[in-house]
Amino acid sequence: MKKHKNKRGDLKNNWFIKGRPEKYRNRTKRKILNGVQKNPFIAASSLKTEMDLECSPQTVRNIIKSKGYRAQKPAKKEGLSEIQKRRRLELCKERRNYPLDYWRNIDESRIYRNGSDCQNHV
Repeated sequence: MKKHKNKRGDLKNNWFIKGRPEKYRNRTKRKILNGVQKNPFIAASSLKTEMDLECSPQTVRNIIKSKGYRAQKPAKKEGLSEIQKRRRLELCKERRNYPLDYWRNIDESRIYRNGSDCQNHV
């Protein structure tokens, strides 16, 4: 009968060990959890690919779940306030008759940023 050392270093008999031994060591688990902490909204399959792990996405989910993490969705961004809606309507009415050349030169990405170049909204 094989003898195994437990975490304290004591020897114990094989029949005390229950279940299949874990395939992934603590280092791999820490690596997965660090990836989750960096980006809590990443999918398990993306995390597996990004870290080049040789396991299924379900195994990654099980490791994440065993450490108490749960699925998260990004918070929805609030809609426009009444003042912002009124200002946009005034701007549209004001520029309604502008020539087409004016509208071709507009950078649409700046419109969707809500006036800020440095803030990222999740």
